[in-house]
Amino acid sequence: MSDKDEVEESVLKPAGSVATTAPVKTADRPHWITIIIGVLSPTLAVVALAISLRSLNISEQSMKIGQRAYVAISNGELRVTRLGMPGPPEISAEIKVVVKNLGNTPAHFSDVKIEYVFPKGWNLPSPERRPNHSVPDDITQKGEAAWTYIDDFEITDDAWQKFQTEAESIRKTYEAASRAPKGKPVLLQWEVTREELRIKGDLTYLDVFNEKHHVTWCWVEDPTSRYPKNCPK
Repeated sequence: MSDKDEVEESVLKPAGSVATTAPVKTADRPHWITIIIGVLSPTLAVVALAISLRSLNISEQSMKIGQRAYVAISNGELRVTRLGMPGPPEISAEIKVVVKNLGNTPAHFSDVKIEYVFPKGWNLPSPERRPNHSVPDDITQKGEAAWTYIDDFEITDDAWQKFQTEAESIRKTYEAASRAPKGKPVLLQWEVTREELRIKGDLTYLDVFNEKHHVTWCWVEDPTSRYPKNCPK
C-alpha cells in the first residue's frame, strides 16, 4: 500500500472508529390500490366460479325442460256395469283413457294410484279379489296409447237399485231439458240429491333423466254420458 493510500484510509476511517455495516433498506409499502386488488382478486375468482356453475345449472335445466317427456290423458271414459249373477252383488267400474306423450323423449310409467269416493252401500273387495292393475306401456316421444283400468265393487241390492233409479231420473231430466224450446224454463220433475261416484287418479312416470312426474285427475260419474265430468273446484 502506498503512502497516499494510507493517508486516504486514515481520512475515511478516523483513528479509534468501529467499522459498521450499512442498514438494509426495506421495500416501499405497496400502494393502497394494489392492496385492494390483491384482496379482491380471490373473491372475484370465487364469484366468477359461482356464476359459471349457476349458468351451467340453468343450461342443464333448460335442456331437461326442452327434452323431457310430457304426459297427458284425454278422452276419458267411465262405465259402471252390474256383473253377472249368481253370487254376491258386484259392479265393475271401467276407466278408459288415451295417454299421450307430448315431449321429445320416451316416458316410462312406474306406478298408478286410484282412489274412490263411492256411495253408501259400495265397498271395494279384499285385495286378493281385486283385479291385477298394470300401468301403461312405455310411450315414445310424440306417441300415444289406449289404457284401461278396471276395479270391481261389492254392492248391496238396495244400493244398486238406488244408484240406477237416481241415474235414470237424471237422464230423464236432461232429455226434458234438451227438448224444451230455447229460452223457456224447464220444470224439473226429478229433483235428486244423489251420492256420486268420484274417482281420483295419479299416474307416475319417469323421463329419460330418471326424474319422476305425475299426471293427476279427478272425475265424477255422469249418468247421462259415458264421459265423466271433472270434479268441481
